[in-house]
Amino acid sequence: MSPLQQGMLDLTRLWLRGLRVDASLAAIPGLLALLWWRHAEVSSMLQQIADAFQTGDPQGRSALGVLAARIDAGDVGIGLSWLLIALGCHTVIIRRQWRLLDVDGLLVTHAGPRATIRAITSSCIASVLYLSVCLASFAPTPWLISAVARLQIPLLMQGFAALLLLSIAAIPAVWLSIRLLPLPYLAALRGGSPLDLLRWSWRLMRGRWWISSLYTAIPGTLYTSVLLLVPFVVLILNFWWLGGLSLDGAEVDHLHWLSTTISASRWLLWPMDALLLPMIHASCLVTLQQALQHRALKTPRLRPPPTFPT
Repeated sequence: MSPLQQGMLDLTRLWLRGLRVDASLAAIPGLLALLWWRHAEVSSMLQQIADAFQTGDPQGRSALGVLAARIDAGDVGIGLSWLLIALGCHTVIIRRQWRLLDVDGLLVTHAGPRATIRAITSSCIASVLYLSVCLASFAPTPWLISAVARLQIPLLMQGFAALLLLSIAAIPAVWLSIRLLPLPYLAALRGGSPLDLLRWSWRLMRGRWWISSLYTAIPGTLYTSVLLLVPFVVLILNFWWLGGLSLDGAEVDHLHWLSTTISASRWLLWPMDALLLPMIHASCLVTLQQALQHRALKTPRLRPPPTFPT
């Protein structure tokens, strides 16, 4: 059996073997988000965004400045609490899956509450570092798109130029996301300094970019398709239920229509998250396992010199 076939088999077994517990843990952050930010909060947020962009500010602030000033300290605390709970749940999922997968003892993880807290802390820092490095290539893209928008060229050409710039900027971002893929998982499993884990991830994925992208492409494509398909179906059904939209008419409350679509999509996407996020973790852990096996085969093991009887 080829390494790719073995990896796909391990991915499927790992996902299905602990799906009941993993899906329950993955559902906790989504359920808390649904309870904390209900339909009324979604409608209020959309109304505030619409008011900030449609009405001028007496103090001369931009729309983003007005929205930033309206953020309440309690909402920030709730958001940070939700983020810590989500990272804690997914750290437990990763550690559970690795215990089921790593039968050869390639990477020893420490058990206990202190080790779990240390892993969650390291995972928070490593996740921020991972996202920052992967999204760094997109930093100049908004300025380039705004420069293109100021050019005296047809609108269609501006759209093509913006898509071209986004496509070019996505190439290094995708490459870095695969090259540094083990970083948050090593942090969740071992803890430690994120910078040391960054260098370790870079060495582990050397020469394994293509096969790792294949493992992550299948669950990633499935998850992205669900994220795009469910809101689109809800949008069409809501459009049909309201009897169509008149963009210039006053008979339809467009913000209510949009908030209803978002709220319904959140409830439908919640079980999908619980089912598919453990599959994404399983694919990344299989990638890490094969990278560690490949590294162990390339590293010569030192044997003690033979002893002869005297």
